[in-house]
Amino acid sequence: MASALVDALNSLRFAQADPSVFTLTSGTSVRKVKRECVHLYMVLEGEIEIRLSAPLHCLHVAEGNFLFVPSGADHEILADSAAEPVEIGCRQTTPEELPSYVIGDGIPVSRVVEVAIVMDDVRRKLVVRMLPEARYQPANGPLIMSLSPLTSIAGVEMAMQGLGATAVLGQLAQMLFVATVREALVRRNALDLRARTPHAAQIAQALRMLRDDIARPWSVSGLARAVGMSRAAFAAAFRSEVDEAPIQYLTGLRLLRADRLIRDGRHSFPEIASLVGYQSETSFIRAFKRYFGHTPGRRRAELPKRDG
Repeated sequence: MASALVDALNSLRFAQADPSVFTLTSGTSVRKVKRECVHLYMVLEGEIEIRLSAPLHCLHVAEGNFLFVPSGADHEILADSAAEPVEIGCRQTTPEELPSYVIGDGIPVSRVVEVAIVMDDVRRKLVVRMLPEARYQPANGPLIMSLSPLTSIAGVEMAMQGLGATAVLGQLAQMLFVATVREALVRRNALDLRARTPHAAQIAQALRMLRDDIARPWSVSGLARAVGMSRAAFAAAFRSEVDEAPIQYLTGLRLLRADRLIRDGRHSFPEIASLVGYQSETSFIRAFKRYFGHTPGRRRAELPKRDG
């Protein structure tokens, strides 16, 4: 489990992170139009209420706290629950520009940093595919977390100053995202799957087995026997819980581990192929390219050169 979590978190990349700062004044609220991006909100002054429409959640986020709103979720940020919300979309930024705007003309009551995040297309659903326990669970709502100890209000304020502010805030958002995924796994008991189906325990056992020994030549029949199910029932239950077939899931685990080993830089491609369960370098390269869209050689060439 731990290795799978490290592989998944190390592979996370943001394709785009657009930060902005907005101030809510008394008697105002904002509606964020639906878009396939994750929204990070960090409250620097005052407090806000975030209302998600489907399902309905009302979350109070105090000064010094943050949360991520899942992609595709319509939501409102409220300073006054009775106010008619102003509709605002996501704004694309540049390295030289940190948009800042004020909503309404009343007394300022809260100041918020927002980062609209688009995940790398290949890795966009990586966390929920590789770590189904970390899925957004509508019954519970998003996690509200403190900026401390990773950073502070003063740290965020410093990141907002000077050249490269948008890049720094984007990196901070990625760090907070990883921290949130880790916390989600801790709070939701890593291998307790979201859907309490009759076979949840057996699928959790199968996930443990795959993660603990990704190089083993697993088969669907072998996994089913190991958890005491028929092949057909196991395959159907696995897809219901994890949203993909067992061998597809295993392929993802193997190639994320391979990506991690490539970045580590200590292994040749034949060694990596063997370590992650491929019988030949050729089959490994073919699978890697199909999954990531480029070869292992290109991946290694894109990495920063190591000293010495």
